[in-house]
Amino acid sequence: MFEDRNLERVLRREEKQGIDLCFGEDVTLLTAQWMAVLPRHRLMDEYRQTLGAVVEALGYIPDSEIVHIEKNKDGYLISRPLPEVVGEDVASFFPDREEKIKAIGLSMSLWALYQTRDGTIYGCAGGGPALGVLQTSIGDNGVLVRRDENTGEAVYRRTDRPREDKDGPETLEAWKYLQERSWCRWDEEQPSGEIDGQEEIENE
Repeated sequence: MFEDRNLERVLRREEKQGIDLCFGEDVTLLTAQWMAVLPRHRLMDEYRQTLGAVVEALGYIPDSEIVHIEKNKDGYLISRPLPEVVGEDVASFFPDREEKIKAIGLSMSLWALYQTRDGTIYGCAGGGPALGVLQTSIGDNGVLVRRDENTGEAVYRRTDRPREDKDGPETLEAWKYLQERSWCRWDEEQPSGEIDGQEEIENE
């Protein structure tokens, strides 16, 4: 599950750039690079500091609406984006198909590195709240999904890979080296309680 102080800290940080909050049966926190989803009752019952940050910004507890929160030196600027626009942004994070992926324990520049069973490596620059889960997967849309099956909470993060048109030869050579090796032990189950890759993903 999320850690209340971390979730509040992330929300307050993102307010400075602008963040969309979608309230309904679930509460969705949305930026261009990541999305976090948690059941509404968990926000109301367990995430009191995070709820306090929402009420501080809006002045009330939302019921069912979409708001954009942006904070500047004069206070909070609240707007209500079109549901269809936000809906498209939310939908872009949900993959049609997922496969298991593991953190390899290495990083490159700002990326924490992950590898699928077939050897494909993805870089994830982090962002968003940390979620202490045992299940991490990658979608066919390149979105890294960390999910707590017990609570219904999830974090979705966009990933990246080096490209010849934007990265130098040293980066491409290092990436080739990484891809040619298997960094994960797929025949071993992750020990209960271990948080796969959280230290790398929460290193902002």
